[in-house]
Amino acid sequence: METSFEKIDSIFEFTGSWGIPSKCGIKHFKVNGKDCIIVSELYKDNPGTSITQVPESLAMQVCENLKIDPENLIYIEHCPDMNSKLSFYNEEFYEVRFELTDGKFVNPSWHMLSMDEKMSYFNSKS
Repeated sequence: METSFEKIDSIFEFTGSWGIPSKCGIKHFKVNGKDCIIVSELYKDNPGTSITQVPESLAMQVCENLKIDPENLIYIEHCPDMNSKLSFYNEEFYEVRFELTDGKFVNPSWHMLSMDEKMSYFNSKS
C-alpha cells in the first residue's frame, strides 16, 4: 500500500485502544480560519488501532499535540485506495463532527465527502 498524495505531512503517533501505540498519517492546514486536520489510515504500517476506532480520542490527542482549539477543528478521516477490486477499499474521505462536552469530543457522526466537498477543502487551504 502506498500512501498517496500531498494528503499527509507526517506520521502522527497516538495512543489507541487499551493504550496500544498506534500511527496515522496527518495533514494540517487552515480553511477559512479553522484548523483542518486530515488523519490518514496507514493500514499495514500501523501497529495498533485504526483511526476509525478511536475518533474522539485521536481528535483530542491531535488538538493537544498541535495546540488546536477543539472548537476550531475540522476533522477528516482519509482511507487511501488499496488498489483492490472491492469497492470498500476505494479511497474515501469522511468529515467527522463531534459534540464537545466537558472538554471532550463525544457522539461522532460521519459524513462522506463528495468530490466537490473534498475539493472545496483542498482549494480553500490558507
